[in-house]
Amino acid sequence: MRETLDGATGIKIGNDQQLVVAGYADDVIIMAESEEDLKRTTSKLIEEGGKIGLMINEEKTNHEEIRLRLIAANKCYFGLVPLLKSKLISWKTKITLYKVLIRPVALYACGAWATTVTDENRLATFERKVLRRIFGPKRNALGDFELRTNRKVEELYGETNIIGVLKSSRLGWAGHVWRSGGPIELATGWKPDTRRPRGRPRQRWKDRITKDASRLGVNDGKEIAQDRDKWRQVVAAAMDLNGP
Repeated sequence: MRETLDGATGIKIGNDQQLVVAGYADDVIIMAESEEDLKRTTSKLIEEGGKIGLMINEEKTNHEEIRLRLIAANKCYFGLVPLLKSKLISWKTKITLYKVLIRPVALYACGAWATTVTDENRLATFERKVLRRIFGPKRNALGDFELRTNRKVEELYGETNIIGVLKSSRLGWAGHVWRSGGPIELATGWKPDTRRPRGRPRQRWKDRITKDASRLGVNDGKEIAQDRDKWRQVVAAAMDLNGP
């Protein structure tokens, strides 16, 4: 990474300051003021990474990240199926297994996600699949087994769903970014000196933060986040944002 940064040109975030690369979990974001600078730095990263066996996935997007997280969470789920369908284990214990072992895999690094309605629906569908396995089918009036409806599954679960946990985690990360006062906080407020392309704009992380906060009646999140205790209350309240 040092070789990549050497001589690279990033975005200006202050007096004589620039930001070239930002990293979160296993993701690396390259920033530049111009397309030429971006291509030059990216090529240097690919070249230097190749020397130590690093493969750069240039096609990886936010939606691809969520798809990969769901694949990993599914593997974890199928590994636990024997326990989740066992009649010797209580529902309470099975739900704990889901919240401690499966859900964290699905939501790894979700604080940085700019999710769409489709992304959130995919997550909710996955969660209901796991919960249906936990609660099992029910018998109808004729004595036949049938799947439980989405509403019934949610009633039996009775806790914050995966969307609420996602949005709470994202607001929690936003508060950390705003309080940091460092390069990442400056980068999230940076505006390119150009217009966004025509058509429906792509969803940005800060757009999701603004929307979720406004649903909670919070319009000055950056200011409130400076008070950790107040922001914890906002993060806790976000658990009730169970829908898109």
